[in-house]
Amino acid sequence: DLDIVQSSNSVLSVDCDGVPKPKLTWYFNDQEIKSNQKTRIDTKGTISTLTINKADFPDIGTYKVVADNGKERVDTQANVDVCVKPKLDSKPVDVTCLINETAKLSAKFSAVPAPTVTWHKSDGTPVVPDDRIQIITDETGLSTLTIKNSTTGDSGPYLAKATNKVGAVEAKINLAVKGNNYVYNDTRF
Repeated sequence: DLDIVQSSNSVLSVDCDGVPKPKLTWYFNDQEIKSNQKTRIDTKGTISTLTINKADFPDIGTYKVVADNGKERVDTQANVDVCVKPKLDSKPVDVTCLINETAKLSAKFSAVPAPTVTWHKSDGTPVVPDDRIQIITDETGLSTLTIKNSTTGDSGPYLAKATNKVGAVEAKINLAVKGNNYVYNDTRF
């Protein structure tokens, strides 16, 4: 099986020999493939290659090559999946809150297959969920880090990292937790 990054070119190849020399035929989802702008078939000696140009979602499926020399017929196949590297859907917004308030930091990612999102402080320390800290990533790719009862020690840059089998991307979000500045104004005098 083969994972292809969206918009990239990919090559499937087979080495086949026999007496008499076999005829090789390529198929996509059981439909014969002919060379065109999208796919190119090249055969040199015993090696046959199928090039898929600018892979996209319609290229997902089963590719098969059949070798037939009139005496024997053999085939091999591969399932091809088109993947998209994670990307940040919009620029994250820095967050400011007061001590003891709840801070919510969010980043929205998209990728195929869906990415795994992890959160870290800028020094690389992983953010670990506990009674005060919660991390939720929904099916739309929105990942939210919630910090309850925030303290000034929670201040600083955070990194949300989205990773799948073909790539990764990070979003940086700054959190500023401010102290309570109470001003007592006595108007009795």
